[in-house]
Formats: sequence, structure tokens, C-alpha cells
Amino acid sequence: MAVGGYAASVVYYKTPGTSAPQVQGCNGETPGVTYALRDAVAASGESGASLIDQLIKTGNTWVCTDSSDPKITRTVQELMRKARLSSLVALPLLVDNTALGVLVLAARELATLSKDELQMLREVAGNVSFAMQYLHKDTTVRFLSHFDPRTGLAKRSLFCERLARFIADAGPRSRYAVCVIDIERLSVINDSFGRRTGDLLLQHVADRIKRRFEQTEQIGHFGGGTFAFARDMGVRTANETLAAAREHAAALFGEPFMIEQRKIPVAVRSGLVIYPDDGKDADSLVQNAEAALRTARASGQHQTYFSAKANSETVGRLALEHKLRLALEREQFELHYQPKVNVVSRRIEGVEALLRWRDPEAGLMQPGAFLPVLESTGLIVEVGDWVIGRAAQDCQQWLRSGLAPVRVAVNISPSQLRLPMFVERFMNALAGWSTPQAGLDIEITEVALHEDLAVEVNKLKLLRAAGVRVAIDDFGTGYSSLSRLAKLPIDTLKIDRTFTCEVPQEHAGRMLVKTIITLARAFRLTTVAEGVESQEQLNFMWQVGCDQSQGYLHSHPLPASELAVLLEHGRGNLVRPPESAADLVLRDNQVGA
Repeated sequence: MAVGGYAASVVYYKTPGTSAPQVQGCNGETPGVTYALRDAVAASGESGASLIDQLIKTGNTWVCTDSSDPKITRTVQELMRKARLSSLVALPLLVDNTALGVLVLAARELATLSKDELQMLREVAGNVSFAMQYLHKDTTVRFLSHFDPRTGLAKRSLFCERLARFIADAGPRSRYAVCVIDIERLSVINDSFGRRTGDLLLQHVADRIKRRFEQTEQIGHFGGGTFAFARDMGVRTANETLAAAREHAAALFGEPFMIEQRKIPVAVRSGLVIYPDDGKDADSLVQNAEAALRTARASGQHQTYFSAKANSETVGRLALEHKLRLALEREQFELHYQPKVNVVSRRIEGVEALLRWRDPEAGLMQPGAFLPVLESTGLIVEVGDWVIGRAAQDCQQWLRSGLAPVRVAVNISPSQLRLPMFVERFMNALAGWSTPQAGLDIEITEVALHEDLAVEVNKLKLLRAAGVRVAIDDFGTGYSSLSRLAKLPIDTLKIDRTFTCEVPQEHAGRMLVKTIITLARAFRLTTVAEGVESQEQLNFMWQVGCDQSQGYLHSHPLPASELAVLLEHGRGNLVRPPESAADLVLRDNQVGA
């Protein structure tokens, strides 16, 4: 300023998200003149717009050397006379050719600005503009790194920092309740009413939470529909603290939100923890509150208090899910095959493909240890596709080796059967090689047919028309009815092992097995007894007319190469023939109805 001979200067700049430019800095020979210049150029004129507004709108450089110039406001005219200012210069601060601010300079000595001096001032304005951009971008980055832009609330990291300060200042008997809440079905609200409505809802939720807290430092927004708050509960007991926290959560969402003249009810799930019972530091408290929230989602509860045991189970489940994803990528799954044997001839008539996981650490794992996780995470669809492909490859390999043809049954989960393209994908695996004697069949549970019977029945009809046989697995353990059974396009009923293990000793077991077999005959269905482990069970199945037997009595599930050894013998006898007719008549008298 001293070099240019200017008495005062003011910088106005409009930051993102603001409607009008604000003073960002001012300097001058005397504070009085500087502040007067600051106020004068921002004061509204007769048109309602200030000098700054006009300059931002036009983006032009403005020079005034006459205090009586009618283009300037009266306030500026009076300033120039009272402060004895001979000239004013205003230069736009441009960002991408758009004026976002103005640099105003005032001089006492009257002088005409040369082109060189005006060019120099434009370069100064450019440097100021660049500096303002840098400062505001840095401020914006720092703000966005700590605060959510929609709600203005602290993000997770800053919330934890603040919580740590609260804990550090807490008394020895103080308790803090930390609650993490999540809005249910936020994606449905976005899809139904638009993303704008969803964003407005988040802002309204944040506003309602703010009204219940004296300090916004106690509130956080972790992204999406997930919020958190911490409250000092004083010296209350754990039960009193939990009850109070529940009351706060209920009060927040008891009433619907009015968004653009539309009432939107909001349901939430929440996870609760208490300091110091559930964590000694901020990070562990928030992590445990989030773990409790995950438990609430999984269990269907609206609010869950942290449980170390439940969290350990959740962590273990997540670790298992990760290992199973790797198992699929690294081809650690295997298929083992268990023969299905004709009860009369004792010869192999088919095999069932059973999934196994060869865990590098634990060895060969049975499906009961990992199948529930595959189903709950949706991985069962990808693994199911792999099972179909592997079973098809093994069956073709047996045929190419000249072994007796065999049909392989694969288990199909409800998630697979619901896929729109399931029939096409299954038939692609059979294209070009399957025959009536060699190919793939499917086994499904009754649960797979509960939700939309018409759609699934149509898929089964298409498969049967293509030569695929359909079996109901574990029959009798789910919901069944005669009218329902009559509608199903199936070929086989598999008697669950829980019934097989009760024969021939238990009267109830005998009656159940006989009833299932009689029912199957009425519908012209094949019956398979699962879990046959003794000669007595096999003989009973022969007696009551069961068609096939499957279980350890005949063979454990075998890898493809070992099953090939059995098939090399032309499906030879696996166990001794049934007892004599006289013995069976005698047994019938002993175990009959």
C-alpha cells in the first residue's frame, strides 16, 4: 500500500455455500478510514444493491476519481468527501472467469491510473484471488474431513476425539451412555421419494437430535443413516442408564418427520454401551456400540445392549465369512459323493453330491460348520453354481472313463431356486452330454417352496420336462400338506434321518416312515431313506416298501476318484441280501403297526 500510495484496502470474498460476499481482510493508514471504506462499499444504494454486489454481478474493473459520480452510492460519495479520498479502484477476484470477490483500494492523491499501473493492480487481484481460493479450499477440506456436509455433525473420528475428552473429564463414579442408531430402510425412502427427500430427512433427524442436546459435541453422524450420541448419566446404575438411553431414543423417533408436506415415519435400530462397563476408552466404546447395533440388525431387535459374548460370536462369524470367500476363490471346496442303493437289489442307482470344505488350518470341514454362514451371506448362490459345475464335470469324467452311468443329485438352496435365470443356468451345465442314465438331478427342501409356490413350481416343471429329476429333501421336517404335495412336480421323497434312526425300535418312528412311504406310493413317487446305518434299518425299509437307501451302512461320502472304484464294479452289492421271507414275516409281527 505504501508503494502505491493507497490509504485503505478491503477484500470481499464469497465462500461456497454463502449467498453474499463477506469481508476477508482490510488494512489502511487509519482504522477509521479503513472501516468506513469497508462499510460504505457494502452499503445498499437506491437500487437496493451495494457497490460490491454490482461489481460481483458485472465482473468489471471499476475506477472512480470523482466523488460526485452518480454511478456510486451516496454512502460512497460521502465517504470520499469526508475522508478526502480522491480515487477508488475496485478489481474483481475471479475464479474460472467468475467474480467471487472484490479488491477495493482507496487513494488520497488525485492521479490518473496508467495502463501499466492498472495492469499491475489486476495482477495483485489475481494473486489475492489465488490466495483466497487456497485458503478456502484448505478450510473446506479440513471441514469435510471432520464434519458431515449435510448435517454439519462430527464424523466418526471427531466424535471419538470429543468422547475421549468427555471421559477424561468424567468423575470417578460417572457413567456415559453411548448409543449408535441406524435408520431402517433409508434406501427404500430414497428410492420411493427421491434422494433429495432422503437428504432432507437426514437433516431433520440431525436437527431433532440437536434439540435434545445442549452441546452438539455430544452428537455424531457416521454416514448414511447412522448417527451417534453420548450422554453423561451421572452416577446412575447400569439399569437406570440403559432405561434413560432407551427413553431418549424413543423420544427422538416417536413422531414422524414432515418432509415437504409429507409425513415420513422413521424406525431405527440402536446399539448401546456404558462407560466404563463396556469400554475404558472412546474407540472401544464406539466399536462396541456398533457391534451391538450389528447384533440388533441380525436379531431383528430394535435396541440391543452390548454383549461381549455376542460380539465374539459376530466377530467369529465375520472371520468365517472372510475365510469362505477365500475358499471359493482358492478352490478349497470339494464334492464328496454318497451312493443311493436299491433296497431290493442292493445296487447303486444314483449318488448325492455333498459339499465339503478343506480348510488349510482345520482340515476337512462338514457342511454344518459353514453352510449357515453361506446361506445367511448369500455366498450360497456362488458356491451353489460351483457345485453344479463340479458335479457335471465329475459325472462326465466317469462316463469318459467307461464307468457305468450314474445320475448325480445336487442340493439347491432356496436362494438359488429364486434366481430368475436358474433353469437356464442349470441346463447349460448339462448341455451336450446328459442322458436319461447319466446327468444331474436336484434336491430341494420344503422351505424352498414356501414363499411363491407358482413361480417355483413352474421352474420345476421346466426342469422335469428336460429330464431332470426332482427330490424333496428331509421330507416331513417342514410344513407339508396333501394339497400342496399334489401340486409339486417331483419324483422323489427323501425320508429324513431323524425318522430313520428311530426304526425299527420306536413305534412312532415306524408309523411315520410307513405313512410317508404310503403317501409316496399314492403319488407314484420314489422314496429314499436317509441315514441308514444298520442292517436292521435296511431290512425294515425293505419290508415297508422303501425304494432306495442312503447312509453309512453302504458307504461314507467319497471323493470322486474313490467313488469311481465302486462304479467300476458295475454298481455291485454293497451289503448282504435281505433276510429270509420267514424272518421278515416274524419281524413284521414284532414291529408292525
